[in-house]
Amino acid sequence: DVLPSIRRFQVLQRDYDDVLIRLEGDVSPESMELEDIVRGVKAAMGAECRVGFEFPERISPTASGKFLYTISDLPEWS
Repeated sequence: DVLPSIRRFQVLQRDYDDVLIRLEGDVSPESMELEDIVRGVKAAMGAECRVGFEFPERISPTASGKFLYTISDLPEWS
């Protein structure tokens, strides 16, 4: 496991250059581990991408009971 203390993760894309990563686990990752995640996101999405973190006690499933690894708040294409 890359981050054994993490049970679940969820990535929320709030804008084209803004990502929030939620990490659920027993302990928060070390700053070096978070920096590695930021580097990976910026490599995929661009150097200007803002990357934030949240560490909730629990990442809840949707109303239908499904767990989503990724959520996009971007407007739908028309």
